[in-house]
Amino acid sequence: MAAVQRLDSPAAALRWLRARGASALRTDSRRLRAGEAFVAWPGWATDGRRHVREALAAGAAACLVEDEGVAAFGFDDARVASLPGLKAACGPLADAWFGRPSERLDIVAVTGTNGKTSTACWTAQA
Repeated sequence: MAAVQRLDSPAAALRWLRARGASALRTDSRRLRAGEAFVAWPGWATDGRRHVREALAAGAAACLVEDEGVAAFGFDDARVASLPGLKAACGPLADAWFGRPSERLDIVAVTGTNGKTSTACWTAQA
């Protein structure tokens, strides 16, 4: 059995996903379409890595999984790679995947006891 390729950073994961031609990122294998990448980590109710084989069968271009404990799943497919701390790395990974969208956003916060709704509506129309 071949070892799963271990990536060392969100930037390396991004390069790996793009090299495999992934067209989108999905964290729900049931919504995955052929050519997309499945991103899976252990969660509170289930471990997303249990669904990697289903994602591959559905045509996933790549599966990026949490590195800790990955050997227990016995993945033997070049389309599977692991990244330590994947869940925490998903923010930077998604930011880079989508072209750093937050750099182009203007954000206004309205706080206080009175007038928040009116102020927010007026600001949105400006």
